[in-house]
Amino acid sequence: EDIITNMTSTSAMTSTFPEFDKVMGGGPQPGNFYGFIGMGKSFKSITTHYIAAENAKRGIPVLILNGEMSAKQYFERIFNKELGLNFDEEVAFGKLTKENYKDYSNKIDEILGHNLFCVTGTSFTKDQVINTINDIEKKHGKRIKMVILDGLTQFEDVCRNEIMSSIENSGVCKELSKTCDVAFMALIHT
Repeated sequence: EDIITNMTSTSAMTSTFPEFDKVMGGGPQPGNFYGFIGMGKSFKSITTHYIAAENAKRGIPVLILNGEMSAKQYFERIFNKELGLNFDEEVAFGKLTKENYKDYSNKIDEILGHNLFCVTGTSFTKDQVINTINDIEKKHGKRIKMVILDGLTQFEDVCRNEIMSSIENSGVCKELSKTCDVAFMALIHT
């Protein structure tokens, strides 16, 4: 009976794919590292951003380390998904302006329960990730439970070789998942 009881973790989050969650004992687990590997345009970013948004709506604080898109591109994606509006059309028809941008941003934050945090940059380091998680907790009173790194090559190039650094940084992500008690997902673009 204990074996059956322990097969599904109460700390698991959702991947938003029920069969995948079932195989994973309930979904992504804090303390684990998950790699999403694939060629460009294979929907890795879209899938993980969807996972992030759905978990945020369920009250789980999520941090996205956005190294593959500009902050504007990321905002456009989340804008289109969460508001069901087309960013480009809203701008073209004068509905989204510099003056009311913050209103739209606040609406998105409300939809996501103020649980989705995004940092855009490159050359992320282990210490930066830890400090960011701690800063979010201090400022917002929320402990991050899921981290998504888009993509792994945007982590610090510690080996001065993209392939070797990706291997090394996979270990760093695994360590971060355990140290910070988060489900850590990294996108690896081939």
